[in-house]
Amino acid sequence: MPNKTIYVKDTDLPIFDEAQKELGESISSLFASFLRERLANLTEQEKQVRNLIKQIKRDREGVAKEGVGGESKSDFDQAEAYARKVLEAIRNKDHVTARNLWSGAQSYQAIAQRSAESYRKLSKAIDRALNGAA
Repeated sequence: MPNKTIYVKDTDLPIFDEAQKELGESISSLFASFLRERLANLTEQEKQVRNLIKQIKRDREGVAKEGVGGESKSDFDQAEAYARKVLEAIRNKDHVTARNLWSGAQSYQAIAQRSAESYRKLSKAIDRALNGAA
C-alpha cells in the first residue's frame, strides 16, 4: 500500500487524536473522506479554474513533447501561476481580483499557444529548407 506523509503541528495533534477516538476511523480514512467531500463540493468557479489549470498543463506537456520550450514554456508557467492565484482569490471571496487574474491567465495561455504555433511553423520551414538543400 502506498504511503503519504502528512506533517501535523504539535498544536493540532489533540484534534487528530480526538477525531480518531470519537469517529472511530483511522486518520488516513478520515482525511480521504474529507478530500472526497471537498472535491465533490467545489464551486463552479473553482471547477472552471481547475479545468483551466489542467488544460494549461496538458498544453505545456504537449509542446514539451514536440521540443518547444523557452519562451512558450515560460508563458505556460505564467498562465498557470495566474490561474492558481485566481483559485486563491476565489477561495478568499475576492472576486474582483479573481476576475482580473482570470484575464491574465487566459492571456498568457493564448500567448503561449501562439508562441508554440510560431515555433512549429518556423521548425517546419527550417526542415523544408534543410531537406530541399540536401
